[in-house]
Amino acid sequence: MPSFFVAVDMPDTCYPVEAMYWLALGRVPEVDHWGSDVDIRVDKEAILEREGTIPIRFDFSELEFRWMKIEIDYERYLKAQNECFHYDRDKDVSEQVKRWVDMRPADHLSPAEKDELKGDIAAFITEIERHYREGQWAEAMESKFDRVLDIAWARIFQKLASGELKALGWLRDGELTDNFDADQIDFIDIPAEAWTLKAFDRRNSVLSLESGGEYQSVQLSTDDVLRLFPEPATAPIPVSGKAYPGVVILDELDEREDRSDKRDGLVSTNTPRPRGPRPRGHGTDQRSVVRNLYEKKWLEDDEKQDALITDIQDFCKRAFGDKIPPGRSTIQSWFPKRIKKPVIQAGNSREKGPLIAGAKG
Repeated sequence: MPSFFVAVDMPDTCYPVEAMYWLALGRVPEVDHWGSDVDIRVDKEAILEREGTIPIRFDFSELEFRWMKIEIDYERYLKAQNECFHYDRDKDVSEQVKRWVDMRPADHLSPAEKDELKGDIAAFITEIERHYREGQWAEAMESKFDRVLDIAWARIFQKLASGELKALGWLRDGELTDNFDADQIDFIDIPAEAWTLKAFDRRNSVLSLESGGEYQSVQLSTDDVLRLFPEPATAPIPVSGKAYPGVVILDELDEREDRSDKRDGLVSTNTPRPRGPRPRGHGTDQRSVVRNLYEKKWLEDDEKQDALITDIQDFCKRAFGDKIPPGRSTIQSWFPKRIKKPVIQAGNSREKGPLIAGAKG
């Protein structure tokens, strides 16, 4: 079967780990308007809500496994990814169970209901243990990419440490106050001498400083990355096919080579990875749980919305173990909009400008 490739919109900035994936595997950063009119990398409200994490996926496509000549049951791999990222494998199973039980109405249970709850807990533990085993298998498959990723990261880090590749980050030097606003986020240049391998958290794009502060949401100019690394480091193979305005159709790849070239901003549409950041929560649909518990209160009293949002955030911390609970706008999106009388309010419009337009180059 031929492979179909479509052009993608590339963002103005990308995370260093995305540059690593580009150099190692030819994975192209894509613009992501996740619930916003601007790319999620530069959405200040999204950055504040995530606080120290980045919204990209670290799993691998079937095409990438094939390219590396790694045999894998890809359906099993996808299932393991979708099931197992809910759980923190470093935590004891009992803590996961406690979080799950916290979501169950434990008060005033009858003896029969208590027995049913015990059975549910036992089944839940069995399921968690299965998820753990599958997660360990998926991690072992992903570890086969370690060498090519480390080699690519070494080349990118050398450019960062030498100053040839500039980086920008949001400098955090303490806890945020309650009245901190997303518009106060300011990206500044990161000096080359700040870069050390040990200090940079690649998965969360955070560069720690000896002073105790840190640069969060560290990003690079995509143009600079492509200037220094115009092509992936992996060897390409010649291909044949046809180009149309909306798609490039490649002839079926020779199974003896069993690789795919992903260059010039092209991404395969054959076996796509799930897009966007992973959902929050531990083994359940967080949005559905919150709606089931709070929708009636949400629709009853518009004046107590702020207090209810605080209650929901506290619940998510307790029940789901969220260090950073969902933000106000996220919670609001989980519920139906109330029907209210028209109210005219002046001076509450907010425009979002480019995040790094004023940064020093």
